[in-house]
Amino acid sequence: MKKAFWFVVLVLCAALSYLSFQNGQPSLEVQRMSKDAACKDLADCEITVDLPYQMSTSSFGHKYFWGTTKVGNIEVACKREYMFVGNWQCARVVAPSAPVAPPPAT
Repeated sequence: MKKAFWFVVLVLCAALSYLSFQNGQPSLEVQRMSKDAACKDLADCEITVDLPYQMSTSSFGHKYFWGTTKVGNIEVACKREYMFVGNWQCARVVAPSAPVAPPPAT
C-alpha cells in the first residue's frame, strides 16, 4: 500500500513539473492575446509593432510590456484559467504610463 501511495505522489509531481514547464514557455498565441488586451477599451491606443519591448514568463503566467503610439507603455498579465490548465486570459495590470518624450535636440 505504501508503494502505491508513493508511486501516485511521484506521478503527480511529474505531471505538475511538466505543466509548469509548458506554462513557462513563450507562446505566440498568448502574445497575440496580450496585444489585443493591451488596447482593449482605450481610445487612441494603437500598437504598431509585432513584438513587445519586454516579456517575462513563469510557471504561473506571462507578462508583456507594450509600447503604444499615444497612450504610453502598457503592462499586460496573462494567466491560465486554473493555474496550470485551462484557457489563457490576458488583462492590463495597471493604467498606461505617459509616453516617454525624446530628449531635446541640441
